[in-house]
Amino acid sequence: MGYRPFGYILDRLDYALYQTKLKNFLKTRRGRVAAMRGGLIGRIASDFVSSDRVLDPVTARGASEVGYLEFDLDDGTPVCDEELTLDEERMICGFFMVPNSAGGLTDKTNFKHLSLWPSQACLDDCGFLPGVWTHDNECWYQSTLQDIRSLSFKGRTSSEWKSSLRFAKKGGSVHKGAESLSATYIGSHPELFVPL
Repeated sequence: MGYRPFGYILDRLDYALYQTKLKNFLKTRRGRVAAMRGGLIGRIASDFVSSDRVLDPVTARGASEVGYLEFDLDDGTPVCDEELTLDEERMICGFFMVPNSAGGLTDKTNFKHLSLWPSQACLDDCGFLPGVWTHDNECWYQSTLQDIRSLSFKGRTSSEWKSSLRFAKKGGSVHKGAESLSATYIGSHPELFVPL
């Protein structure tokens, strides 16, 4: 989203800039890729990208030059599935670069990311979003969106996001434990689970 000076805190103009860039990006062919990404990025994109666009396969001719996985359908039609770049994911999450010290604009390595939304890596580290978008995920999303739209939200660094999401760690552990128990049960009762 750009560079800001040392000590900068995000404001409503930054949110307006974010909304404009986000809408313009998600209107492009890459919007489909964002929606297919899932998790928080997919949820943000779902407000702008229709399910019809998500379900429409991309052919190799229509794929961008960014990395993609190509495969053929049974009838020989080449189809590919694209992925977002790190810069695109950061733009969708509203990342701004802020120097860690005064006069730090000249040292491009001494920056922190101040963002409107946490990165997917941050969410994964916190045990958040266990693989499906749940009611609890949606409640958190709506609450955070309200905060972002308020005059009081100033953006957060990765460590601040992790601190605010620490409640999810226990939930993620419970989910992983349940997933492990389920896999063990399914593995020991193959007669109950027959592929369609």
